[in-house]
Amino acid sequence: MGSQSHLGHGGGKRSITMADLAAIHYHGAPSRNIPKRDVITPTLEQNQEKYLGFIERSIPALIEGSMNLRTMWEYLGMEGRADIQKQMVTARLAPLHPRTIKRKGSSRPLIDSGQLRQGVTYIVSED
Repeated sequence: MGSQSHLGHGGGKRSITMADLAAIHYHGAPSRNIPKRDVITPTLEQNQEKYLGFIERSIPALIEGSMNLRTMWEYLGMEGRADIQKQMVTARLAPLHPRTIKRKGSSRPLIDSGQLRQGVTYIVSED
């Protein structure tokens, strides 16, 4: 999500980055009457066994050299991204304010232009 700008449709007075928007939804913004709409934590908790199972199944391939660690982490990043994107569409989240529904023409939280959902990403670092 990083520094990519969010192309909002009239809600805020200034442009914000996708990371800012994700943080607002993750933590909520009580001063602006925006409730917490965290899809990251529940997604990781719900899929923890799947991720750990993949790591366990990868150990023999890592040992024999037919897979490297970067490949394993890249796969986990792609799975996590897909799982978070799915959760953004299917999760039962705090409802939108009626004014927001009217402005965007939908009552679905986190989904407006699709920009936030498409902006979900991951980084595999060598550090």
